[in-house]
Amino acid sequence: MGMERRESLDEDSLTVHLPNEMVCHIWQFATRNTLLNCRAVSRAWKVMIEKQPYQKKRFAWLQISVHRYKWFLRGGSSTRYWELPADVKSLRMALSLVELYNPFKEGGMLCIDSSAIIRPVLDVIEEQQWSIHDLQISGHLTFLRVAVIKSFARRVGAKWLIVDGHRYSCN
Repeated sequence: MGMERRESLDEDSLTVHLPNEMVCHIWQFATRNTLLNCRAVSRAWKVMIEKQPYQKKRFAWLQISVHRYKWFLRGGSSTRYWELPADVKSLRMALSLVELYNPFKEGGMLCIDSSAIIRPVLDVIEEQQWSIHDLQISGHLTFLRVAVIKSFARRVGAKWLIVDGHRYSCN
């Protein structure tokens, strides 16, 4: 009878019965990319991951760029990039795990490559409700005018907008 019981338990049934506390404890050791994938398993896991305070990675600055149909995110003193598929859903999931924070200013710095400045990306950034002190745009503004970027900077509460080495007050 004991042997029959072991045979009937497969991996799927074991993970279903893990207590939420144990799953959350395991996630503490997971990488950010693993957590992004875990959020897609079920709605319950997505909610549990988003509620965990340890999930938000704090950065004093964050850089967003796009190249060859992939998003590249880099933050803080990290030399490594997060590489994501270039769709808005992936970007939204990744940015939801990030918090801009600089203890010496009233917010962090957000650096956006001009190639990544499109309306859906700006909308996703605005959804995050970050505290942004400086918004820096690198590269040539081919898709949007400076006035549109200034308007976006005001909406997200940025104090300063830096474009092509020029610093604009957003107040």
